[in-house]
Amino acid sequence: MSNLPTNLAETPAMPITMDLVHDIPRRVVGFCVDVETGMENDQLRRSLEEIANETAFYLAEMREINANRGEEGRLVQAEFALTATRGTVGDPQIFVLLRAIAQRHRWRRTDKILAR
Repeated sequence: MSNLPTNLAETPAMPITMDLVHDIPRRVVGFCVDVETGMENDQLRRSLEEIANETAFYLAEMREINANRGEEGRLVQAEFALTATRGTVGDPQIFVLLRAIAQRHRWRRTDKILAR
């Protein structure tokens, strides 16, 4: 038998002052999202560009990840870059675009792009 809590009410609270992830200075300049699609590349590109036009991002690149998925369609990675060249972006701005993408397309995974 384990001594671990069996439900959330039994879980001890973490102190608010505890830093679980050390703050590392970074600048987020975009993100990538994997999109499952049956669309042709031109049609998908137009859709993603139209969605991005309403946000702080533009569609910078699309690349095929897996073309042979049968009835599931293809998996395409779309890279969105921040329009402001010297800016940075936070999670709320990424969520706005991701939510808009989710209304038209099925997505799988996303990664932030950090300035180098």
